[in-house]
Amino acid sequence: MRYGEVMVRAKQNGGRTIVQEPSTAEAPEMPRAAIAAGAADQVLSLQGIAEYICREAPDW
Repeated sequence: MRYGEVMVRAKQNGGRTIVQEPSTAEAPEMPRAAIAAGAADQVLSLQGIAEYICREAPDW
């Protein structure tokens, strides 16, 4: 199963998906695959991911 497909399944099962901005990722093919599959709810920098989780975690 490809990375984007895993993210799609997560979304189909009620998950929230966050991917790192490909231009800053060590393995940019992974977030690009998720984005191409339409599986990314959020595309953020690493700092943005940390801030999003801290802000949204109380609602999870």
